[in-house]
Amino acid sequence: LAGFALVGAPGDVVCRVTHIGPAQIVLGARTRTEFEVAQRRFERHAGLLEGGLILLALMGGVAAIINRQQIFLLMAVWIFLNMRLAALSFGSDIHWLGYSIPQEMLPRLRMLTIAMTGATTWLLFNKLFAQDLKKYQGTLPWKLLEYPLFLLALCAMVLPYRYFLPVLWGTIAIVVPITLVMLFRIVTRRGNSEPIAVWYAAALSVVMIAGFYEVIAASLGFRVFIDSIN
Repeated sequence: LAGFALVGAPGDVVCRVTHIGPAQIVLGARTRTEFEVAQRRFERHAGLLEGGLILLALMGGVAAIINRQQIFLLMAVWIFLNMRLAALSFGSDIHWLGYSIPQEMLPRLRMLTIAMTGATTWLLFNKLFAQDLKKYQGTLPWKLLEYPLFLLALCAMVLPYRYFLPVLWGTIAIVVPITLVMLFRIVTRRGNSEPIAVWYAAALSVVMIAGFYEVIAASLGFRVFIDSIN
């Protein structure tokens, strides 16, 4: 939540916005009291959401240490990164646990968050369905999943944000449909005998479909259901 308090400013106010990539801005006027109330409400709700997800991620980390299983640690990292990714899409990633993140650090942090989320999702996908994915290793679909994610991680470290976005959109357009097809085949083969596979597949599918919808929304310039999906 961001805004500016104008004290004693007569007449009209002219605003200029500079953005990178597709963007939309919503403007509204509030009194100082209304703005302060909205600010406190936003901070309270954001704190509850972040606190709950961080606690869940920490529990996953503790479970990983106790059980000595990497998958719990991987899921904890995945939860944390998806929380930051949703905050980025929602426009609230400028804060972290009540503290403001320096503006000069935001572009690089956003790119690294996106790249790490993609890599972690791919690792989790491999870990959960290792036996089912063996037949795909070395094939063209497998390479179309690995190489774009590697390229995305490299671009996140070296490219400016405006050049990183087209790489991101292209990666999502390639990776998400292939992964969803693989998930569908795994679920149809194992769903009756292993219901847990359906739940894992559903969780991964929600994240991937949301990411794919982000690309479509950014390309066509509409935001229908975007807040609900996040």
